[in-house]
Amino acid sequence: MQPANYFKHLIKETLAILLYNMRFDAASRLTNNSKSAPVIFYYHRVCNPEDDFLSSPDLVVSKNNFEKQMEFIKEEFNVLPLDDIIDRLKKGKTLSSRDVAITFDDGYIDNYIHAYPILKKYGIPATIFITTGHIGSNNLLWWDRLSLIIKAVLCTKIKWDDYFSDLLTRELKNILSNEKALKRSLTPLTNYLKSVGVHKREAIIHYLGNTVLKSESILPQQRVFLSWQEIKEMSGSGITFGSHSHTHAILTELDDKDMNRELSFSKELIKENVGMEPKGFSYPDGCLDDRVKASVITSGYYYAVQTNRLLLRSLTDIYSIPRKMIKESHSRGCFREFSKALFTMELSDTANHLFLRNVRRKNPYKH
Repeated sequence: MQPANYFKHLIKETLAILLYNMRFDAASRLTNNSKSAPVIFYYHRVCNPEDDFLSSPDLVVSKNNFEKQMEFIKEEFNVLPLDDIIDRLKKGKTLSSRDVAITFDDGYIDNYIHAYPILKKYGIPATIFITTGHIGSNNLLWWDRLSLIIKAVLCTKIKWDDYFSDLLTRELKNILSNEKALKRSLTPLTNYLKSVGVHKREAIIHYLGNTVLKSESILPQQRVFLSWQEIKEMSGSGITFGSHSHTHAILTELDDKDMNRELSFSKELIKENVGMEPKGFSYPDGCLDDRVKASVITSGYYYAVQTNRLLLRSLTDIYSIPRKMIKESHSRGCFREFSKALFTMELSDTANHLFLRNVRRKNPYKH
């Protein structure tokens, strides 16, 4: 951790400890009488620190930290299957912010290897929204390919001004040249790539792969995503599965025909291979508009979740349910130990307010 980031994290953890010692309870802070609503948490990956997990660190929670998080959530909240929460909401039954659900997006294999045994240990149900076109494969999603490229960039002294391509704009060169920023976060780079459209995004990633890795194809040796066999095993032990589309295409970038295929084909594959029709849908990268939402409803999904960071006090739109993403830093203290105080502050949504975090409101993708 960089000195400046360490200092900021130290201040944050100190404040969290002060609040925690004042009996600042996460579940109580979330509860708001009759206007309260259940809270949905979501993860992507659970890995050992030594794993070569390819993804951006922002998407990964370490196995040990994840277990501590689950133990804490089990103690402090009433953890329910997401499908049950939706059923109760639709029937008008009372729920509070002490009622929570655990979800995962994408369907990485570590959900089975690392997360699943921990969930079973604590008797915690969860929903995994799977990208059906990647099941059983080692094909990387575009941000994972990008992460692999940037790891190589940081090990290689590349002078981007020596490269001439219409794909390498001045803005992109500036982002790629800022090694300190790239080590902290890939967000500026991924935000840029989200804004240029799917075809140019793919062209840039292929170009960077050729330039840095000397290869157009970036395929790891190991399998990256869950298999149908693993999914079947988990589906009988407290884990439910929903759709995250077929190829993780950004639905707002697609025409109606392609979008409907993403929604319907993934739904059919899950029903065929798991034996149960999925109720829920998770918008890839949380991107939706009225057209996309209407297609999700027409495709027969019972509800849909997104990635807005706000913890809303009521759920009025069952096809645009907000979730809070849980990260490694949300409960890891300055000495790399689990911090109950820090995690309490994060789960209560106080950190967003105290540190004036930006809440994602606008679709970053070009469409």
